[in-house]
Amino acid sequence: MKIALISESPSVATGFGIHARHLTRMLADMGHETVVFGVCADGQPFDPTRYPCRIVPMPRDQKEALPLLPDFLTAEQPELVFVHYDLGAVARFAAAIRSAGWTGPMICHFVIDTIPFDRDLMQVLRDFRAAMTPTYVAANYCASLGIPNVIAAPHPVDAGLFRPLPYRDALRRAAGLDGRFVIGVFGRNTERKQQPRVMMALQQLRARGQADDIIAYFHCQPTNEDPWLSSWNLLHVADHLGVADLVLFPQSDFRQLAGIPYDANTPPTDRPPPGRPAIPPGCTYVERLNLCDLVVNVPHSGAFELAPLEAALCGVPAAVTNDRSAMAEVVGDGAYLLEPIDSAIHSSGGWQHFVGACTIAEAILEIKENAALRAELIRRGRANALRYTEEPLRRGLREALKLACG
Repeated sequence: MKIALISESPSVATGFGIHARHLTRMLADMGHETVVFGVCADGQPFDPTRYPCRIVPMPRDQKEALPLLPDFLTAEQPELVFVHYDLGAVARFAAAIRSAGWTGPMICHFVIDTIPFDRDLMQVLRDFRAAMTPTYVAANYCASLGIPNVIAAPHPVDAGLFRPLPYRDALRRAAGLDGRFVIGVFGRNTERKQQPRVMMALQQLRARGQADDIIAYFHCQPTNEDPWLSSWNLLHVADHLGVADLVLFPQSDFRQLAGIPYDANTPPTDRPPPGRPAIPPGCTYVERLNLCDLVVNVPHSGAFELAPLEAALCGVPAAVTNDRSAMAEVVGDGAYLLEPIDSAIHSSGGWQHFVGACTIAEAILEIKENAALRAELIRRGRANALRYTEEPLRRGLREALKLACG
């Protein structure tokens, strides 16, 4: 069967791009032909031979990509349309697909970052013969609204790829991080991810004289890459808070959409540490996780946060926003849960949970100073992350295709 996948391109390093790679590979394994309406791929060089699908590059801005969808469907003549996005984008693409005259079967894989969610918007799921979502809390919420055929299909995390590296000490020496407690903050520079709250925690620790051996690595572009996203100039934020010397960013040519190689499996060559710590540009994503003593993940909302699971498989404990919903479900008992000090309601109707800088600062100190706690978080984190194999997503995909096409 020929399937048109509407998604951020498998060639980009976003969460949707990473998940699209899993989906296209599984569809190929099942014998299907997939052509991807590859949002964000336009202008992002990639090797098409690396993907088990054909990618048609589209602009990064959905407003520019949407008008191109009718011509894409006319040219490709798929037998099934598969939309893979957050629910707001699913609704926009579904409307464009209907306007293009499509009457064939549709399925979707969607996320909702907050629960509850706008009930009118949730009704778009009834346009699809089946839907998948990566958390049970979201699937159960759909069931509570009487929306049928929503399948919980958690994302996989590769325990063969994400693993503790035997040369962590060499990595630290190469980065000039000997003797430092390294906090990793992995996530795109967007308002939802709340990176400045971690910087505010560093400011509090410095004011108390407890930050001398702490440094934080922010794996993102420090300035706004995408004008249509709400991003910070994190360089200015760090300078304003007086913690610029306590934070690191990737090399200057790093681009969030392109990302960096996940794993090269080549230990770095020892070299004298630089005058100021710096992550060597050649460090892979897995190596950068391995550099850390703690990963802090404090978005005000989220559907399926990958970084805490990836860190756990690398033997790094994580501290995560306790939203008592999707984020808490994903990490289970395998992370240090950070209690919000305030909540708000997003325009989508869902709750946002804001973790205070004081809470983050106290968690950093407790995990840093308590070796037994670190060891227990590492043990529980790995056990939890190992649950996220490929089989649930593969099973959910098969079920969705069966519901769509019989």
